[in-house]
Amino acid sequence: MVADPFQVPTTCHITMGVLLAAKSNEDRLPSYGYGVAPVYLSGQNSWYMGDQGADFLIEPSYTGAVLVTGQLIGHAKTMPVFSGSNSSSSTIVIPSGSAQPYWRFWDGEMSFTQSGCYVLTLGSDGATDEVTIYVHSGAPPPG
Repeated sequence: MVADPFQVPTTCHITMGVLLAAKSNEDRLPSYGYGVAPVYLSGQNSWYMGDQGADFLIEPSYTGAVLVTGQLIGHAKTMPVFSGSNSSSSTIVIPSGSAQPYWRFWDGEMSFTQSGCYVLTLGSDGATDEVTIYVHSGAPPPG
């Protein structure tokens, strides 16, 4: 019997998605996210090793800065690599600001060198939330 490559281990409690009414004055933003207000991860609903597009969406009512970091559970030195504006390889710092009535967002890439369960920490003024995702081995399926 071959293991299902899309099966998430029962020990990885991934964060459930929520529907969002995210709007931007520049582009159309995804209508879903993972996390708790005011910051959400979006851009993919399945994650794989290598580079993939990612969005962090910030509710219009929140005007403070956001710090994003992450790591593979059980491997403190294995973390995603972020590339895009306001990022260094292991962190994203989204500056404070306002785009009301629109959502602010970070649009870039996350890259994973190892499959497994990752925790992304989304820090905002006075609050830290975590989003847990599972990164599958190999490349994403076609389509």
